[in-house]
Amino acid sequence: FMKNLIYPQTEEHIDINALAREVIGAAIHVHKTLGLGFSKETYKKCLIFELEEMGIYYQTDVEFPLYYKNRLVDTGVKIDLLIENLIMIDIHTSENNTEERIFYVLNHLKKSNKKLGLIFNFNTKLLRGSSIRRVING
Repeated sequence: FMKNLIYPQTEEHIDINALAREVIGAAIHVHKTLGLGFSKETYKKCLIFELEEMGIYYQTDVEFPLYYKNRLVDTGVKIDLLIENLIMIDIHTSENNTEERIFYVLNHLKKSNKKLGLIFNFNTKLLRGSSIRRVING
């Protein structure tokens, strides 16, 4: 995986699994450094700092329009981060239903034709196992 990127690479030049591993590693580093008890926005900003240092292209608060029967229903449906235009990131800091977050990300993946989403729950002692979820479209 190439470092120091300014613009996103074309999808065929990116190993999505290697990219996912790098992003997960960055999130783990943020969690190890900060620990528990911060807001979603704080973790998100720190993850962005890590992505920038790694040269990974990202977009924040990406809006995805939602259509029903070819009619626009909602324009404010957002995902926290979109990495290299490939991986959706959902960050949360609550004990809410992880299954609900999985469906939320999966629906966005399907509507935007993306393949992979990562859910990070920073409200855990260690960011691993069930606090990191991979959601695959397809």
